[in-house]
Amino acid sequence: MAKLMIDGELTVYKTCCAVERPYKDPDWRGDRPQEPMAPTSIVVDTVLSHFASIAEEAGVSKDDWCVAKGSANNYRKLIDTDYKSNRGTVWRPTRLSEVWRDVKRKVETVEHNWLEADDVLAIHVTNGGLGATIDKDLLQVAGDWLRYKTDHQESKRFTVTYLGDLEYVKGKGIKGTGTRWLAAQMLLGDSTDGFDHLCKRVPKVYKSGKKAGQPYEARVGFTPKQVYELLRESQSPVYEAKALAVREYPERLFNLNAHMAYMLRELPDSNNTISLFDGSRFQLPIEEDKFKI
Repeated sequence: MAKLMIDGELTVYKTCCAVERPYKDPDWRGDRPQEPMAPTSIVVDTVLSHFASIAEEAGVSKDDWCVAKGSANNYRKLIDTDYKSNRGTVWRPTRLSEVWRDVKRKVETVEHNWLEADDVLAIHVTNGGLGATIDKDLLQVAGDWLRYKTDHQESKRFTVTYLGDLEYVKGKGIKGTGTRWLAAQMLLGDSTDGFDHLCKRVPKVYKSGKKAGQPYEARVGFTPKQVYELLRESQSPVYEAKALAVREYPERLFNLNAHMAYMLRELPDSNNTISLFDGSRFQLPIEEDKFKI
């Protein structure tokens, strides 16, 4: 097993976007470039250079790292067909498959049918490897992580404990690590991935402005501060989050959020079955990944 696994999805996607967006995104607001768009070979070289820089930050040799790639088949969509449906209208670069094809020829790439790159990374770290990412969601997983250098932050290597920690900043919300962070995600949802915080729709009336007197529906649910206060010192964060949630909402709604937020800690077994957040088992379809590059 390679010592270091890098989040390949983020690097490939962001690099392709940086190259293509000024040319192809109809909503691009900057100046359209006059020079031709960089060929795919240049994009691939840029991606590989970024991978090499991350490996250097981690202090590993060129033969001791690999990258994680997600499958186009996603088991979460079998549980909730609306998972990430909010991304349906988002502009996407057209050369992702082409770039990935060439990247996979040049570096060790780990992918598993039905799993996201996040799951692949989570399993790697759970089994004692080092994971490199800037994705906040993955920090629910206990183990060794490298937050690699970007234009906005310096490189940092750290260890996430099982329970982890939570931090609340007024006006900015909550962030954290470990199981406490996972439990917070289960209650607050993740708008980026298209699953919402647990809430109710409450009829209200505008009190001022142009709409004063008009009715509307407000979504009322858990606030980041409430969740922080509940979980910051919890020794059983997922249990306490669920106990709180089921007082107000059907248990199935909490479980649905929990399944979307939880990163797998082990690969599917010989029967193609995965273990979910509560220890329940989920049978994956046994078929070829027809989307596999």
